[in-house]
Amino acid sequence: EETSTPIPGSRDVRLEARKYNVFYDGSSSDEAIPPLRVLVAPARGGEPLPLGDFGGSLNFGNAQAIATVDVPRAGVYRIRTAGRPGLAGHASAVLGEPTGKRVLQIVLGAALAFLGLLGSILLVVISLVRRRRAR
Repeated sequence: EETSTPIPGSRDVRLEARKYNVFYDGSSSDEAIPPLRVLVAPARGGEPLPLGDFGGSLNFGNAQAIATVDVPRAGVYRIRTAGRPGLAGHASAVLGEPTGKRVLQIVLGAALAFLGLLGSILLVVISLVRRRRAR
């Protein structure tokens, strides 16, 4: 579901129970992120979920990761933003999938595939050597 929320503004979205990255989507990945506030809370009321520090640098096009949020239960949440948009006069906050787990899955999958290929080659070489010795 689309989670892009204008700055300033609000939007109700259905979120899964998992961790999300919070992105500032401005006019350029080189744009300085202006002071802004992002709140994610249950749409029917309740305390906002705590935002965690992103602790790194991650850009997707014009979007820059600024925080993380752990959604404890699937449901409808209200994303509220406050602040001034950056240089372009329009910007948004976007919730997106963390990439660390996906990158780790890809790297581990590739490593396992490589080990499988290497093991297959090794078995073929061993069987060829045994056949030659048996002659």
